[in-house]
Amino acid sequence: MRRFYHRLAAAAALLLLGGPALAASVTCQSRNNQREDCSLRGRGEVVLVRQISKTTCVKGRNWDETRQGLYVTDGCGGVFETRDGWNDRPGQGGGWGNGGHPNPGGPNGNGHGDLVGVRASSGESELQRRGYRETRNQSAPGGRFVFWRTPQRGCIEVRVADGRFQTIRPVNNSECDNGGRPPMPPDRPSHGGGRPQAPDPAMCMMQNSSQGATDGTIERSTEVRPGTWEFVIRMSGARFVCRTDNRGRVMSFNPG
Repeated sequence: MRRFYHRLAAAAALLLLGGPALAASVTCQSRNNQREDCSLRGRGEVVLVRQISKTTCVKGRNWDETRQGLYVTDGCGGVFETRDGWNDRPGQGGGWGNGGHPNPGGPNGNGHGDLVGVRASSGESELQRRGYRETRNQSAPGGRFVFWRTPQRGCIEVRVADGRFQTIRPVNNSECDNGGRPPMPPDRPSHGGGRPQAPDPAMCMMQNSSQGATDGTIERSTEVRPGTWEFVIRMSGARFVCRTDNRGRVMSFNPG
């Protein structure tokens, strides 16, 4: 019997030392828009892996890290984890698929979970380097959704807010094919055969919120020259002019 316990202890030690550590996670929800503090074990950066609230969770705005873990406020709720274990090991980042289980990835693979929290421009470049292809984007409260075709012909949705990748999750393949909607008819071309289609103004609307306004109205969109679009936005009685490139990235934002 004593020999059995010695073997059991040795096996447990091997598992602790040799196997990859699991990411620590916690579900944290702001109720009645009040602040809620949640403890989270582990070391490393805290990231949002799944939003459960209708309110869009944006790091630095309605949730952030604390010494004991994190806090949420203003209706934000989600599942958070520390970037410890598999998600922090060099070359072993991960994505979330298969019902929430981590997929292999990282700098030496085709994963994407290690990109949550990075700047959007850096994340887009890295996804392209790993063989992902952007198919479309659409506006969302406080940001935008960008859909990418994976190297394995799957589809992922990236939520961008405050200039960073906030969440990344696998979605139905149809989301990368015009969002599951039928193609536009021939007499309404989006590129080439007629009036060019304006890019998504979501990043301009995010500039709105930084000016202290909660909403705004697009009065006019104009392609001022190939690859450059101008949006005239009215909010709180004031007018602003936002210029973007073809992908909706803000080039300038000034009072109009």
